[in-house]
Amino acid sequence: MPTINDIVSDVIKREGDATVTNDPADGGGRTQYGISERSNPDAWADGRVTEEEARAIYEAKYVTYPKFHLVQDDHLRAHLVDFGVNSGPAVAISKLQAILGV
Repeated sequence: MPTINDIVSDVIKREGDATVTNDPADGGGRTQYGISERSNPDAWADGRVTEEEARAIYEAKYVTYPKFHLVQDDHLRAHLVDFGVNSGPAVAISKLQAILGV
């Protein structure tokens, strides 16, 4: 059974590592561990994001806030978190509701 920590680790592997990127085509500005400066200015206050800060952001915004930690099915929980990171938790929830017909 993957823990929340495992799920967040997988997200970080997919979203990026400690390398700071600043793609002009990306409106989010600088990004580190997949954490954009535009969406998370407090994390960038000192000019960089630590892995611990990234983990805390992912857990707060994409696990705890949308209550995905309450989903009992491990596979579904991991997919909801990942979908939430990429499209926003509200979109992940609405798509799941549409699939379930609720």
